[in-house]
Amino acid sequence: MNEVIRLKKQMWIKAGLAVLAAVLIAGVFLAGRMSVEPLTEEMRAELRDTRSEADERAKEAELLREDLEDSEEMQEKLTAKKAEIEALNDRIDELEQELAELEENAAEEEEHDTESDASSDDDSEQETTNDSESVNGDDSATGNGNGAGSSDGRPDSGERVVYLTFDDGPTDLTPDILSILDDYDVPGNFFVIGQRMENYPQLMRSMDGAGHGIYSHSYTHDYAIYESFETYYEDLNLMEQAYERVLGKEAPPLVRFPGGSSNHSSIEYSGEEFMVELTADIQERGYHYIDWNVSSGDASAIYDDPQAMFDQIVNQSQGEDVIVPLFHDTDRNQATRDILPDVIEYYQAQGYSFHTLDDLTQEEITRMENNRILNRNVVR
Repeated sequence: MNEVIRLKKQMWIKAGLAVLAAVLIAGVFLAGRMSVEPLTEEMRAELRDTRSEADERAKEAELLREDLEDSEEMQEKLTAKKAEIEALNDRIDELEQELAELEENAAEEEEHDTESDASSDDDSEQETTNDSESVNGDDSATGNGNGAGSSDGRPDSGERVVYLTFDDGPTDLTPDILSILDDYDVPGNFFVIGQRMENYPQLMRSMDGAGHGIYSHSYTHDYAIYESFETYYEDLNLMEQAYERVLGKEAPPLVRFPGGSSNHSSIEYSGEEFMVELTADIQERGYHYIDWNVSSGDASAIYDDPQAMFDQIVNQSQGEDVIVPLFHDTDRNQATRDILPDVIEYYQAQGYSFHTLDDLTQEEITRMENNRILNRNVVR
């Protein structure tokens, strides 16, 4: 009996120990799991964030790739915009010059009429002298383009005259312009850039041999030449040296300022009075300078619109007996080439004759000065 009781006690003790061990094992397992789960959640959160950031970086990389693919197109657009800005600046110069002319005409209309009457009286007295004088002292003359004219090719007193002028060449377009002038037997007047002149020496000699007028525009056409008198005359000296090297003779003392005598660009470099002072100084040095009274618009926003250009030329030519239209013969001026035959035919139908600026007599110099085309006073 006692032995049975002892065995039961031992069984109960073993059972209790087994239960206790099971409880301890379960406790250890639960404690471990509770300590791992927060770490796992933290890692999962970090993984989600990392994946999200990786997606963002992938999108940025794709945008960069697209930007690189578009860079060439963007460069082309930038180049086109720069060209548009340059054309607009040229148009600003034209408009400012035209406005200055209108203001001068309004302020000095009575004086101008008096001077014109006096000039007419002087012309009749000086006719013999006029027949032997020109801007560059050259008695040679170019054909008058089927218009009326005196026997030596110079315009008669009071004759309606056109001096076709072309700036900024020579370029690959210039031969086309020369061909048209040759077809119509009319002369042109080319205000050339020295650097380009040096690049087309044979073309320049051919132009000179055909009897066209060739004059100084500038050596660089960089508006920085207006920083000072020194920089302007340094550029002009380089221009004249290039002229003599290419054509073997001195350049005529007739210039056209880049942008015209009332240009806007010089103000940015040297202030409003710079061109007032420069135009006075260059005359003291024995030069004439010439502007224009008809703009073709081929340096403005309509440079590629032939009809708009032609209409502008016709409108601005109304009431003018002496016409100096402004054209450009740069590579982009195909519209200028396209309308040139129509322009020549229009002026011929109106009774104008065509001449180079070498042909200017003292009478014509006076007429052009009175019309604010030659040696015009710059008013700021």
